[in-house]
Amino acid sequence: MIGAGVAADRLTEALGVPLPILRPRVTASAVGHLVKAGLLVCLGGDTQFPDVHPDQVAALARRRDLPALLDRHVPLGPDQAAVRLGVRRTDFDQVVRFGWLSPVGSVDVDYKHHGGVTTVPD
Repeated sequence: MIGAGVAADRLTEALGVPLPILRPRVTASAVGHLVKAGLLVCLGGDTQFPDVHPDQVAALARRRDLPALLDRHVPLGPDQAAVRLGVRRTDFDQVVRFGWLSPVGSVDVDYKHHGGVTTVPD
């Protein structure tokens, strides 16, 4: 059993060194998205940063379509999306403000002393 961080490092290595242009590093949270997509099996209780089986990670790393799988199942952050689209971050923010793009998910953040629960894009 390996942690999500180690699995992410192995998947990043599988993408090649240096990383292909516009390809962000695989993160531990990306491993959680791969588990949710059914590409890896969660071996621990943490679904956001799961422990996974090293053999499954190795099999996934050998797949030729790994970049396409990551594109399909792992959402990009706003900085990464702006780079991928080839636009400035401020232009990307404007596109979101216009409603042409929307977040794929959201999380609730509880600011106990500053007004309660706020929903922010994930």
